Amino acid sequence: MTEPTTLQAQLDSLTISEDGASRFDLVLDPAAATAVGETLAERARQYEPTVVLSWASEDDIVLAHIVASALGVPRAVVELDLGLITISRPLPSGSRAVLVAPQFSAERPIGSIATMLETRDHRLVLAAALASGHDSDATPFITLS
Repeated sequence: MTEPTTLQAQLDSLTISEDGASRFDLVLDPAAATAVGETLAERARQYEPTVVLSWASEDDIVLAHIVASALGVPRAVVELDLGLITISRPLPSGSRAVLVAPQFSAERPIGSIATMLETRDHRLVLAAALASGHDSDATPFITLS
């Protein structure tokens, strides 16, 4: 398999279209997943995150792992269950988090994560995704497409 060289080609190699809708599947092309994750990390670096957060789905965790590795910081998983948001591991006081996902949606609220972190003496400094589609709030947001 030839590695896609442009960012858009890498994103395209990770995209599945079904029934008129598109979604990312990061296991389709590990080299492209690594490349886009590293690109996302480079764009996030200026926000000086100390931890990378993701939701618990497979693609979110893969992306968070790549971004955290590129940034040299730990990662943790956030989950929403019966209205309660939890984090998979304790965060050091004053953590600066970047929340990553292939794409955000109303079911994965950025604002709720920011509020939860603030009540625990942390800060969500950035939400970063491969594609747009996030809920609107005051958190800085970047996307690769």
